[in-house]
Amino acid sequence: MRRPSLPLHMTGLILIPVAFVLLLGVTAGKAQENLSSYDRQLFTNCAPLSIAIGLSVKNTDVVLTEEAITEVVEPRLKGPRLFRSDAPQFLAVDLNVVGTAFSLRMGLNSWIADLGFGRGGTVLMWGTGATGTHGGSEYTDAAGTHGAEYILGLVARHADDFVARYLRVNEEPCTPR
Repeated sequence: MRRPSLPLHMTGLILIPVAFVLLLGVTAGKAQENLSSYDRQLFTNCAPLSIAIGLSVKNTDVVLTEEAITEVVEPRLKGPRLFRSDAPQFLAVDLNVVGTAFSLRMGLNSWIADLGFGRGGTVLMWGTGATGTHGGSEYTDAAGTHGAEYILGLVARHADDFVARYLRVNEEPCTPR
């Protein structure tokens, strides 16, 4: 029994969409190949983010506040429209300053409804950080910054790096249509 065959002009109409789908798959695969497994943890389908600030300042004359840190980080999320104050996913900024030493941790955290034992909780999905010394409010470095200004500059650089990575990983979902 002979199968019916498609006319030649119909065969081309079927092959074009198939080739297009295959090409899209190869292109998407190449885009994913450029991302490290570390950065892939930033994929959220472009979900909005809130901010959580943790600050501890001890034995130093440097004056830092949660408001000052928020003023540095929030505009960096608002620019690309990533900020929403009530979003369940959040960028945590933890800063500890003791004397002339500091520790900065910044991470993307997500709420997971069930962590596997019937309870929800927050999970760190991606993080970065730095430790160092700031020299105090009297010390001025080669760039002319000191104390709180130096530390807030470091917070800004880490926030900029986070936003750039986040947007690169979530490029397609974050692109306005």
